[in-house]
Amino acid sequence: MEQISRQVLAIICAKKVSQRFSGKNRIGFSNVLNECLSSEKISHIVVASDDEEILNEAAQKSKTTILYRNRNAVVPEDSMYDIAKWAYLSLNKSYEAVAVLMPNTLNTNKEGIEKSIDMLFDKNLCEVRTYGEDGCENGVAVMETEYFKQGNFSVYCGAIITDGRELNYKEDMN
Repeated sequence: MEQISRQVLAIICAKKVSQRFSGKNRIGFSNVLNECLSSEKISHIVVASDDEEILNEAAQKSKTTILYRNRNAVVPEDSMYDIAKWAYLSLNKSYEAVAVLMPNTLNTNKEGIEKSIDMLFDKNLCEVRTYGEDGCENGVAVMETEYFKQGNFSVYCGAIITDGRELNYKEDMN
């Protein structure tokens, strides 16, 4: 089966100061950025941050755009979705899907990112997220672009894995 090349933008939002755990975004940032860079399914990466250390690291990488989060563009109270949408609209380029990645997530990997992208397109979904064994969302949200632009994004969510299956087509019976 021939692989179809899709245009997928990865956005990493990393503010310098966090209210709950200062500096948390620096801890996993390098890993998240490098895993995105290693994925052939990611067309381009945007790093939106007010942290000079993070921006300097990102500026050294290929297929990466850095956006400085100044107070005129966003405020500290803005949600991650608000920052991601601002970053997307700042590019003035269209993508088929947007992957929003949290830099404070440990062990984000290329396989999880790529499985999420494949699932989004293969099953014609609006959104796919990664979850840990505890059922808590853990750092990757891939969305169809129009869905993303509508603002259907929650930062805190969980999932329970069960044996249930949703039937949408006759072949789902198998």
